[in-house]
Amino acid sequence: MGWWWIGLAAVLGTAAAVVLRSRRYRYDDDELRREVNPLWVPVWAVLGSVLAAPFWSQEPAPVLLTFVIALVWVAVLTLIDLEVHRLPDVLTLPAYPVAALLLAWCSMATDDWAALARAAACSGAAVLVFTLAVLLSPGQEGLGVGDVKLAGVLGALLGWFSWLAAVYGLLAGFVLGGLVAVVLLLARRADRRSTISFGPAMVAGAYLVAVTLPVLVA
Repeated sequence: MGWWWIGLAAVLGTAAAVVLRSRRYRYDDDELRREVNPLWVPVWAVLGSVLAAPFWSQEPAPVLLTFVIALVWVAVLTLIDLEVHRLPDVLTLPAYPVAALLLAWCSMATDDWAALARAAACSGAAVLVFTLAVLLSPGQEGLGVGDVKLAGVLGALLGWFSWLAAVYGLLAGFVLGGLVAVVLLLARRADRRSTISFGPAMVAGAYLVAVTLPVLVA
């Protein structure tokens, strides 16, 4: 199978960037007032597809299409979260039924319906764990409700492959998020009261596990 899905990532990423140009997600306080720059979305989508291509090129078409759509989606969320420290409901909540339909298609193509049930279970478990983490977070600088909604979708996408993929992918987000926080603190780019976006770390952790998954389970 060719690498057609890299071109698809470029098309969908560009389309997402065009849509973002007409939207304004802002985080307003005394220090920060920035608008989302959509130009990075197609760049990240294509780069993510290219890096994943050696590992994913032999996967069935429905799985590849799901991967590309998810990649563009997390690229949009990452950009918004980095700029305005938000994960908008308009992008997280509709992702649940869309992911369910796409994963059902993947299960139909691979004749693996147990994977769909596992994805649903992993999604529910991720929401539960992250909800508890939010409740235990110290103040507003920890995890947010948007991170909980993101975790549910990431858990479903990774859980379709295996329980361990979901566990490792979400755990990697915590590790990366902690490392970023430590680096920012040491570099004095943030302090204990600073709001640090956790969504990008979650996305990066899930992506790293997803990309290497075909090799890990081979």
